[in-house]
Amino acid sequence: AGAVRPRTRPAFATSGVEHWVPKDEPRGMCRPRVEALLLAAGAALALDGRAWAQPGIGALAEGAQLQEAGLRRGTRLELANYVDLQYYASLSVGTPAQTVTSIVDTGSFELVVFSSDCQGCGKAGVFNSMLSDTHRSGHLVTQLTYGSGDVEGNQAKDYVALGPGRAKRQSFWEVHRASMPLLGHARFQSILGVGPPETPASDAWDFVARAVREASDAARSGRYRSPGEFMVRNVENALTSAMEISRSKAMLSNFHVRAFSMCLGRKPGSSGYLIWNDTVAQEHPQLFWHLPVVGKHSWTVQMTGVHLRRRGPDFAQADGEAYIGCRDGCGAIVDSGTSLMVVPTQAIALMSDLLQMASFDCESLHELPSLVLTFGSMELSLPPDAYVSRKKNSYPCKLELSVLQSSSASEVGPVWILGMPFLRQYYTTFDVGESLRKRAIRVAPASGNCTPHAPGFELAADRAKPYLRSLDRESMYLPPLVKQVTSQSFLRI
Repeated sequence: AGAVRPRTRPAFATSGVEHWVPKDEPRGMCRPRVEALLLAAGAALALDGRAWAQPGIGALAEGAQLQEAGLRRGTRLELANYVDLQYYASLSVGTPAQTVTSIVDTGSFELVVFSSDCQGCGKAGVFNSMLSDTHRSGHLVTQLTYGSGDVEGNQAKDYVALGPGRAKRQSFWEVHRASMPLLGHARFQSILGVGPPETPASDAWDFVARAVREASDAARSGRYRSPGEFMVRNVENALTSAMEISRSKAMLSNFHVRAFSMCLGRKPGSSGYLIWNDTVAQEHPQLFWHLPVVGKHSWTVQMTGVHLRRRGPDFAQADGEAYIGCRDGCGAIVDSGTSLMVVPTQAIALMSDLLQMASFDCESLHELPSLVLTFGSMELSLPPDAYVSRKKNSYPCKLELSVLQSSSASEVGPVWILGMPFLRQYYTTFDVGESLRKRAIRVAPASGNCTPHAPGFELAADRAKPYLRSLDRESMYLPPLVKQVTSQSFLRI
């Protein structure tokens, strides 16, 4: 109540968040005030916004910075596994500390905590801000849209710790209302976004620029009384939000994390791992393939081909290989929050025709082809359990295609999402970098205990064989990116 909400944004592979502030200004506006506000907003955008929203978080943290955050390089944290669809860490929030579980999501950007007074949060709403001596509420309120549903909350700051890492005044969104059925039986109580940390501020300043343009057009046309007043209030709110969001650091920045890695165990039910301030790829580059990030504010890399390949000569074509997509290039988003692969519509149709899944029972899983992803001269291979699972209630046991459908194109081609199946096969390092040009993803074949092996290393038998999984889709957390790629025809990455 009593809030002014900005206009809806176009589709971005960005924060997916709408911010606004309480409406407490009088409606009466005069021409000098309109012009002054426009000038102020424009000046702030030019001088502050572009500086605050720059990519990267500076050089790798040294000495005092790491000590202040309580971290050492290569801090390895275990992620608990719930039915191979949710992997979560344990956070401490508040003083005294309250433990909340948290999905680590490379496809979102901020920390989101479900409050104990939340309507609709179900089992996820456990954090009680009234019990924390260090909790402070902010002025911004927000609506966040996920593939699993929508939530609303307000800005807050409090003490937050993850493993040995800590931040005294970590900014986060405290959710008080949710329309997300998954939360009724979810194992997570917060969402830790570890996408590129400058994205929320960049989004906010982009919104300021649009609001200024709209208000400037209205001012030039002489329409002040009704649309002009609304638009100027919109500029005020957008500017206030952008300045506050720019001052509120994401956890990657507050914890002085320049690079982190993720790996998920291959065996059903096995744990995953998050490694803060991981320097293995820097110290042992020969172990890793280097994939430049092409997304402006997302972990997107350029993929140049996708094939199904089996060892025998009798699959689809004489050479045992069948092309299914990306001949002219596509954008592959590496998203740890997405439970399945997300595949363009045309590629799904080709996979269905080639595989004829109805003819495969569960004992035939090992006979299915590998999914081969090409990145320039590099090839990364995923076993068949990356794209199939046991069909629910099938007796005898049958296999089915287990991917989600993408309908989005991007600046670099159709959009794929390489979700949890990719992280089960490859130890993946996300390097924020000091600039967009230096931002990169580095991957190495993962060992059985989630450590990197050198490219070309022959995987151990228990890593190479596919595992039969029964996936309960009602337990899947669907991040903002899944909502965007399944509902939008074009996505700015």
